[in-house]
Amino acid sequence: MVYRDLHALDPQTMTWYQGPEGSGSPSARYGHSATLVGGSKMLIFGGSDGKNYFNDLYVLDLEIMAWSQPKCTGPAPSKRMGHTAMQIGTNLVI
Repeated sequence: MVYRDLHALDPQTMTWYQGPEGSGSPSARYGHSATLVGGSKMLIFGGSDGKNYFNDLYVLDLEIMAWSQPKCTGPAPSKRMGHTAMQIGTNLVI
């Protein structure tokens, strides 16, 4: 099964919250990377829906809980799933 929802746990209150859906959010996927950048943005890259692989990038602004898909330039990484990603300096390394 492939899901499109996002849930966050507040560990102080042990309360689950459901994240934003709809406009601008990524399609259902698994095997993607999720990287916290700058303490307030979560970058989602790649993954698969079980039939297709992705190399798209989505950003969740954690302060306003809104999705965006920034326009990127340069040679993008190939479509993939099951990879890792991390922030080194100001770069997201896949």
